[in-house]
Amino acid sequence: MVCLTKQCPGLLDPRISKHLSLDAFNDSQSYVEEEIAKLDEAFDLVMLQEYFFESLVLLSRELCVDYRLMYVNFRMTTSNDYASSERFSPSQMATFNRFFAQDIAIYDHFNRTFWEKVAEFASRT
Repeated sequence: MVCLTKQCPGLLDPRISKHLSLDAFNDSQSYVEEEIAKLDEAFDLVMLQEYFFESLVLLSRELCVDYRLMYVNFRMTTSNDYASSERFSPSQMATFNRFFAQDIAIYDHFNRTFWEKVAEFASRT
């Protein structure tokens, strides 16, 4: 299990690829696709922080336990209000996208497969 996050629109937790031992300097499309395929094979479930409760339901399914066992009532508090933070300019976003291309590809892949799992779960219930 891996937990990925997209803390605010367009931003990823710095260097997901580094934490997953990818070569941060190899941005070739084929390398990134091969590494994502390896990650996809290695992990049955990738949890997304911004969809924490949905992730818990999917995790409970993977562990074959009632989802209510996974839930803990807590108050989320944060001093950062990402929704109201200043947006990047187009130039800054282009720079960000260039430097974090692997991370964006990893997040986009697992975000897509996460929602496929959610849809599959919904169709079975």
